[in-house]
Amino acid sequence: MSSSLGANVYSDILQWVNMQQQLEITGQSSTMTTAQRKAVKDLHQLIKPRGPVTEPELGRQDWIGLLNRYRQAKPVSTGIVFTDEPVEDHPAPLRWHCYCQIAEHTQSFPNAARGCDPDTGLPPSFAKKQTAKHYAAKCAVEWLVTQGLMPLKLAGEIPGAAALRAGAASSSKTTSTTASRPLSISSNSSSPEAKRQKMTTSEMDQLSSMIKMEQGLGRSTTTTTDDTDMAGASSSTTEMKRQSLPDTPATAHTPQQHQEQKSRMNPLSSSPQNSSASNSSGGTPVVAPSELGTSPPTNTKTHPKVPSEAEEGEGNENGGRRLTAQVADLCKALGLGAPRYEVTADPERPGYFSGHPVFHSMLEAGHFPHGTGYVENVIGKNNAKEEIAKRVLVVLRRIKHERDMIKREIMADLVPAVDCTNE
Repeated sequence: MSSSLGANVYSDILQWVNMQQQLEITGQSSTMTTAQRKAVKDLHQLIKPRGPVTEPELGRQDWIGLLNRYRQAKPVSTGIVFTDEPVEDHPAPLRWHCYCQIAEHTQSFPNAARGCDPDTGLPPSFAKKQTAKHYAAKCAVEWLVTQGLMPLKLAGEIPGAAALRAGAASSSKTTSTTASRPLSISSNSSSPEAKRQKMTTSEMDQLSSMIKMEQGLGRSTTTTTDDTDMAGASSSTTEMKRQSLPDTPATAHTPQQHQEQKSRMNPLSSSPQNSSASNSSGGTPVVAPSELGTSPPTNTKTHPKVPSEAEEGEGNENGGRRLTAQVADLCKALGLGAPRYEVTADPERPGYFSGHPVFHSMLEAGHFPHGTGYVENVIGKNNAKEEIAKRVLVVLRRIKHERDMIKREIMADLVPAVDCTNE
């Protein structure tokens, strides 16, 4: 059976290629469509001469074993998932890609940010499945180091771990100002109309339902809200900054209340010094010896007194309600599911906990910047949950503030102007 495509196919392609080359030579605009451009690139990938494939150097480090030891130190329900994929459209012998999924990241490794070719978006291929698996584990381990999630004992076994942490620290310093800007809304920020366009259809429907409900209840409630919110752009900015930060000692207390509060305060109380003690990768708290009021650790092993459930506090200074309860209430008001708090004990340091929020769906997780709520080295399980909730609250309050601004704009459009000329 003949496999010929016909002479007209090749002649049409040659004529089209010559025309495109002539347009480029003369500097004229190309008539190539997006589909044609993609087809040309795909064809080139298939027919270009293939040189010898070079595989990345992995060294002698057991990357899979190191990642498994990390998972044992910080267990989660999902574990580690490796997925092998054969390389398509590659001549024999067959080569392999491998992807590694861990609970700490929404994307698998390698990905566009770590391990993949920036031009093709693909990871390197390997002749053996096991080698591809080691490369995927290596990418995941290096990312954990840059985020400060890898325990120091394990990180010490990784070649170049110090350079990875230093690179992540310098990068986060550059972006810290930009990353913190959305938390304080000013009058010079984007217009409510632009924010309205950013909302999804479901969010707009929910907001419209809330407005109709308030109109049915009467204008008394809305008037109170509007009068408070319309106090001025500068007042809104100040209020958002106050809400975004943990409670400070500016709250009035009697001497007796202050003494009682101080007596039950733990090393992770919301003081300005401790609030700033976070690493550069996502706000993970690191408790320094000076902040704990103790001397640096010596060769003698000493463990902190592990607080019981009651000793960890039955509330906080913000109205006496726990931050986890405030997160649940605010999520309900915004139509979001409250996150679950994944908290694990540090096997090497009794009494210390690490954790992060777990959202019910990718849609809900999309409202939060990556790394929101990850904490480490927190004394007490409930304290760890409160630290996670404190970071989640910052984002929730920003979302509520933006929706309130859009709501006021919609309400202003719905309320007809009062004609006072006939009075």
